[in-house]
Order: sequence, then structure tokens, then C-alpha cells
Amino acid sequence: MSINGRFIGNKLTYTAIKEILQSSKPLTLRTHVYTPKVRQEIQQILTYILHYLGIEKLEKQLSYCVHQLADQTQEFNVKRLFFQDKGYRITDPDDYIKGTEELKKYNRKEITAYAFSQKDKNIYTKIQFHTNGTTFSIIMRSNCLLNDVEREILKSGAEKAAGYQSLGKALKELNGEPVSLQNSFLIMLLILKNSGLGDYSFTLGSEGEESVTTLCWQLSRIRKEEIDLLSDVIVKDINSLPPFPENLIALQKLIDTPDIKLSAIAEQAAIDPYLTADLLKLVNSGAFMLNYRIKSIHEAIKFLGLRELKHLIITLGTRNILKKHDHNSEETWRHSYKTAFYALQMAKALKIMPTKTESIFACALLHDIGKIPFSTLFPELIEKLKLFATKKYISEDVFEEVIGGINHSEIGFRMAERWLFPEIFSSTIKFHHNPSAAPKNHQDITCIIYLANSLENMQRGLFPKELFDPFALSFFGFQNTEDFIETFSDLDKYFESENLMPL
Repeated sequence: MSINGRFIGNKLTYTAIKEILQSSKPLTLRTHVYTPKVRQEIQQILTYILHYLGIEKLEKQLSYCVHQLADQTQEFNVKRLFFQDKGYRITDPDDYIKGTEELKKYNRKEITAYAFSQKDKNIYTKIQFHTNGTTFSIIMRSNCLLNDVEREILKSGAEKAAGYQSLGKALKELNGEPVSLQNSFLIMLLILKNSGLGDYSFTLGSEGEESVTTLCWQLSRIRKEEIDLLSDVIVKDINSLPPFPENLIALQKLIDTPDIKLSAIAEQAAIDPYLTADLLKLVNSGAFMLNYRIKSIHEAIKFLGLRELKHLIITLGTRNILKKHDHNSEETWRHSYKTAFYALQMAKALKIMPTKTESIFACALLHDIGKIPFSTLFPELIEKLKLFATKKYISEDVFEEVIGGINHSEIGFRMAERWLFPEIFSSTIKFHHNPSAAPKNHQDITCIIYLANSLENMQRGLFPKELFDPFALSFFGFQNTEDFIETFSDLDKYFESENLMPL
């Protein structure tokens, strides 16, 4: 067995596993045969992973899931070798049924022989574990593509599992039925559903010559109780946030004044030369794709309109507050600006109403404000959190990830409320990782920001493409992730080639 392309010699240490996981790359185990020894090695690695994630209490359920998926994948692989040997066509429904029935008559020793021949035929199974700080995924890959019959068996099992509220009820109704692949898959999903893991997303597909089965959970839901306890402490101290700059508050009030003249707003904005410079940089940046250059604040206001001007003022004020406390703000700002650029271009391509697009750019710029650097902004709060975590026996890893932004959507939402941001801001900040839960009137913008953020993170190797939310994709009519990526694949090239960072 190999891990991330290297064969395992000595036993892997917890430190080595942690380094791989912290790189945000999938931890990939590759094997030809799922032997008891391989099973034992995977179990040890899974134990390390769950310790790192702070969810050791769910080891029994997740172990069952991993081993069930691996056994199922090997069963599919063995079936292919058997069918080839006996002359059955794997893609023919009648042959599939006949071949499957004949294989059932073979004893364990004969089936094991087929399993060990996988190495000679270069048939492999990959087991991947991946976390990006907000999600945890178990991904099973094989270079034997599933046929229509097999895909239907698994999809049907998943659909049936979704219809049951409890494992007990399912087992009672299945009593007396033969132990089929569909039923064993259904039972596995119900064990996960009833284990306290929370909701999962299940996807079944293919990439190149590999079949891919993915189960994904939101980490904040898996460890909801502990994370919510720490987040509550943070939220209670959110009143200690620095106040919003007075000059920007005055400018916002002026914008909201009925029948106000643009010249009066321009005069107020011009009082702050840094704000004027930043606004002109943003308006003239590649995001707005103007074919001329705006040279004055008065021109910028006429071009933007009052609502978008107000939104950009909120954005720049927030950025300036956080920049003082974040030594890595340039990296954060680059991600946020690139996400905003993507979101605005997507909105135009997907023909979102102009009254909606004027909010998208600014909302996308602030989607990650919950990843605020607490250690520098709230040093006293950090000490309070440490003491609280110790008293509640919350693991150090969970503590570190909360500080690192694992619950940043909720924390950012509370910050937006504290600074009295418009509802569209607080809503998109809160739901940008879970767009289906957003209020209906903000769902389109939230889906756009989710897709833009996911695409930018994917391009940096921080988010696997198989984890794109089907709801957000289907909201705009995309059949699958590949269609979406192909449609907007040029955004990254354009952004980088034109050097579109404005600030």
C-alpha cells in the first residue's frame, strides 16, 4: 500500500498524517488488494485523522463506513476480473445478472484468488481522506468504471436511505430480504445518518478512468456542540470590535439622505484622500472592465450609483480595520478580491438582474471576514477561550480550528450585525458555504458567491471539485461540476494575465 504516491515502510506517525492534512491536500491510500494487513494500516491512519479532527468518538461509525466502501469497491473490481475470465459482458444487463449469480456459487478461496490477481491487472483502489477546515470527506476511487446497473444499485440505496428516519425501522422492513449490495449500502448510510455525524452529501460519478464515490460532511455540524460553545464565547465578546470609522458612517448617512446631491457626497468622500484613492482603484480595476479611466470621485459616484457606492464604502472600511490587525491581510485580500471578481463576471454571464449585481462585488469581498485574526485583535479573548475549552474538556485541535476560522460564517455574520451592515451582507456572509439555507430573496447572490469562492479555492488546491454543492450548481442550470468549471475556466487566466489586483 502507498500513501500520497509513496510506499509505506515504517508505521506512519501522527505528526506525518497531520502534516499531510494541514497541507489541505487529500491523504491518498492506494492498494491493489484489501487484505487484513491493509485494513489494519488504514484503521490506524483513520484513528490519527479523527484525533486530528477532534471527532474520535465517531471512530466506530466512520471505520465501518470506510471498510464497507473499500469492500464494496473490491467486490466490483473482482466482478470485472471474473466476468472477463468467464466471457460475460459487464455492460449487458442480462449478462450482469447471470455473471453475478454464478459468482455467488464460488467459495471464498476462489474469490480471493481473483482479488489477488488485481495487482497483475493493475486494478487498484484509492481511499482518500480530505479536510479543508470546513469539510471532511471520504472518497473511494477505482480504475474500474461502474456500469449503469451498478450506479443504479448505489443510487437506489442512497435514495432509500434518505427515506428512512431510523436504522431500526429499516432493519425491521428489510427483515427476511437477502443481503444484497443495495441493502448493505443502504444500511451503511443509515448508520452514518443515525450516528450524530449530521447530514452528509453523497455523490457518485467518474473522473477520467476512475469511478468516484464521495461522502462529505460539514465539520461544523460534526462537532457542532463543541464548536458552538466556543463560538458563543466569541460572539458574546463581539461588542469589543473596533467601531466603524466615523467618516465612513457620516458618508453612509449622507448617501441615505433623500434628494441628496452627488456633489455633496463627492465633497464628503474627498475629505478622506485614502478612501478616494481606494475607491478609484476599485472602480478602475479589471472587475468592472471599463474601456475608459475614471479620474474623479464625482465620476466614480455617477458610475457606481449610490447603493453600490455605499456597499464599497462598507467594504473598504472593514478592510482597513482588519488590515491593522492582520499581518497576512494581503493574502486574505487577494483571495477575497479574486472571489469578488469571479462573482461579478459570473453574475453578468448568468444574466443576474442589475439590481442584484450591484451588491455582488462588495458582498463577495467581505465573505470571509469571520476569519478575523483573533490572536492579534482580541488577545484577552484568546485567553478566555483557552480557559473555557480546558474547563469543558474541548480538544486543543477543535480550539485551534475555531480560532483559525472553522465557524467563520457564523462569526462573520455576527460581526456584520455589530457593524449594522445591510441584510444582504450579513446573509451572504452567513450562508456562503451553505447556499441552500440562505433566505430565498438572497439565494441567487449567495449561490454566485459560493461558486466563485469554491472555484478560486479549487484553483489553489484547497477544495476538491467533487465537493461542489449540487444545489448551487443546479440553481443556475449546471448539470455537473465539469460544465461549470469549463464555462468559467478562463477567469483565472484572465485575472492573472491582466494582473487585476487593485490594492
